[in-house]
Amino acid sequence: MAFSLIMIFVGLHLLAIGYLIRFYKMVEIIAGYGPDKVRDKEGLAKWVGSNLFLMGLMCLSLGGVGLIFPEFIIRPVPIFIAIILIMSFITAIGCKKYEK
Repeated sequence: MAFSLIMIFVGLHLLAIGYLIRFYKMVEIIAGYGPDKVRDKEGLAKWVGSNLFLMGLMCLSLGGVGLIFPEFIIRPVPIFIAIILIMSFITAIGCKKYEK
């Protein structure tokens, strides 16, 4: 139960941050962002914001499944962690195409 609530909490925060970056172009909150290093601020905002939003949806869905089916939650956690790590690496690598 606690794990599910934590996943929902994390998911809501990722959704909020992704939304701010994607739709309000708040790229300043991205770690390592420098206005002199980025050539396409809107493209970067769309890429990072969308990926964070997707990760937030995944966290929310895992948390929701955990609340509904508490006995099921243990099995998908390692797969979920692997997917989030892979998405984080893809997001970081994809940011390179928006650098000068």
